Amino acid sequence: ETTLRDAQYETEAVLDHYLYHPNTPPFLALRLIQRLVISNPDPRYIQTVAEAFKNGYYESGGLVFGKREYGDLEATFAAIYLDRAARNVVLDKDVASGAMREPILKIMSLMRSMDLVPLAPIIVTNNIVENIGQMAHEFQTVFSFFLPEHKPYGRVGDAALVSPEATLLDMPKIIGILNGMNSMIKFGLSRCNGGLFQAELSWSCRQKKYLPSPDGILEFNKTYVDSETEFSFETFEGPSLRGGFDNTWIGRYFNFNYGRATVDPTDSSNHVLHFTTTSSNAYFFSEPIQNLDTN
Repeated sequence: ETTLRDAQYETEAVLDHYLYHPNTPPFLALRLIQRLVISNPDPRYIQTVAEAFKNGYYESGGLVFGKREYGDLEATFAAIYLDRAARNVVLDKDVASGAMREPILKIMSLMRSMDLVPLAPIIVTNNIVENIGQMAHEFQTVFSFFLPEHKPYGRVGDAALVSPEATLLDMPKIIGILNGMNSMIKFGLSRCNGGLFQAELSWSCRQKKYLPSPDGILEFNKTYVDSETEFSFETFEGPSLRGGFDNTWIGRYFNFNYGRATVDPTDSSNHVLHFTTTSSNAYFFSEPIQNLDTN
């Protein structure tokens, strides 16, 4: 019993030594800021977050976050997200500000932007780790996917800046990300032409057209709005009130086609793209067609 008690005391003493070490607050501040906001935070930003962790509180806009206890995470995350370095839009013009979006978040962001409607509890992927270098909960070591001090080749590294997320971006992974995103836009959730998903829609691949997957539908490709059963244009800024990309609009042939930009008749602040040539073979654009989702 004495040995067990001493082991517990020693373990607690070691943990307390790590937690209360003077390097712990700035170390955690830097790593958390890198993962959540920007890759290259300035010393003031790091100090602000470190002091919030150490003092246990953070004040912003007349509000106080935290319980004034060492290591308070409410205060720490409030300092991370509410500091001017995280919220000032002027910093968007600074090329050294911000962080690279990691590969899996690029894919998820595109799925959200294309209004994914899941049809299954789990969307099965196809060799996604091999193609883009990342998948949720599948990092290769206990140190996660990225090296916090990674300096990529090129202008970023030459400027002595770091980009942890760039750790994964060798040339095969970059091509894999581009192929996966391009396939998703053209074919939906499939494995066609480097697609990242499990659904094998071989007919879709041959015909170069979008098909709904058993796992989900990218609603940006077709509209569920009952009041709109057809469309004749597509917006630059997002899905038009009259519908989104359709497989007939995308077409089976990707040769050059003439088009012109005009003002969106449903929103004067928006613009739409009209193709002036129509084709019975649906090369790129046809006359207004019946929405397939209403059948």
